[in-house]
Amino acid sequence: MTTDAAFDQTLALLKAKDDTSRFVGLSLLRSLLDTHEDVRSNPDIVSKCWSAIPAKFLTRLLQARQNEKRSAEEAQAMVQLAVGVIHTFIILLPAKDLEGEKMVSVCRILAREYLHRVVLERPTAQARRDCMLLAADLLRTLPPGPSTLKLIFAAEPSEDSSKPFAYVFTSYVLIDIRSTIPSLMEILASKSYSDTAIRLAAGYDILGAFISYLVQSLDDEADEDGKEPAAVLQPDLLLKLRKDIAETMSLTIEYIRDRWDAAKAGAAGLHPSIRPSPDKKQPEGSDTPLALAWENPTIPVTGDPIIIAGLRTLAIWLREDENDSLRKEAAGIMDVLLALYSNSGIEALDVTASDFRLTVLMALEAILETEDGVQAFLENGGKAALTSDLQRLSSESTLAEADQQVVDMIEGLLAAIPAT
Repeated sequence: MTTDAAFDQTLALLKAKDDTSRFVGLSLLRSLLDTHEDVRSNPDIVSKCWSAIPAKFLTRLLQARQNEKRSAEEAQAMVQLAVGVIHTFIILLPAKDLEGEKMVSVCRILAREYLHRVVLERPTAQARRDCMLLAADLLRTLPPGPSTLKLIFAAEPSEDSSKPFAYVFTSYVLIDIRSTIPSLMEILASKSYSDTAIRLAAGYDILGAFISYLVQSLDDEADEDGKEPAAVLQPDLLLKLRKDIAETMSLTIEYIRDRWDAAKAGAAGLHPSIRPSPDKKQPEGSDTPLALAWENPTIPVTGDPIIIAGLRTLAIWLREDENDSLRKEAAGIMDVLLALYSNSGIEALDVTASDFRLTVLMALEAILETEDGVQAFLENGGKAALTSDLQRLSSESTLAEADQQVVDMIEGLLAAIPAT
């Protein structure tokens, strides 16, 4: 059967009135999307496929449970098919369809009916990782804001308050990050690094969203009757998570240091002052090796998902948690932060690099609360770099929203730096 014939058959089955035909059509559609790049890469075809799937049918599949007519295995197959199809469309659909009510609606059901249930049923390691990727996709797909954070993390009334979803899921994420970071440098140049980087970036995005959810819950006001909002987590669980997050952020700082040094100097952990210079002539008979960059062949350090997401979450945590010890530790990557800042924005030399400016400035707001942070900032030319960028941006006739945020944050930071 040709692709066109299979495609027409699939759409016909999806438009049928009975759920059995629709189920067969959905199975065929998933196979088509998984195996035919010409279908996956055509946004018009992808949108047409999504429109052909009845929203109520998807909802029934997501909510399938064992009953007198359906075995546990059949119910599980129905749910897994729906989850797999939705996840595929989250990846493939153009933005206009992702923002549509149909996708938002099924994502809400996916978060509450599926994600919570799987996480709280002692999932396997692979199932936990699948849930991480799914949750990260949901956070990127659903409208940003407090309602989405509550949708993902807020406990159901039936959940055990001693181990609610937010605590269990965040703990899984932290365990995965902490157990994986020590081996990252060993696999940096391997093909497996890409998949690992995507998974850990998803973990960091979830962690950052959870921190934002915690902060938001603390800012929630009492209702009209004067009733205070319920605590997100019990105090003992919050304390444990705070300790685990701090440990994870410390490991993240170490990895950022090692990853940067490996890419720029070829040796993990070397401070700029003791890095060998690639163009410096070595003494005759010297056993000192020349600098040799250690880098992933397809993922540069400035485009590494772990660096992008990890640094963003680190910045959020440094700002929200008044931990001077961790802030001083972060001062040790000041040269990395300023280099990433300088390689971002309008005059960036590397057009493929991410824009780290707002992330770096957020981190600096916290790090510069410490003497070590101020000293490292001044020693690495931070004041001059930000002043120069402020002058450049101020000379522009109009500024994009992100650039205006940069201007406001720089002005605040420079005002807080002691005069030299």
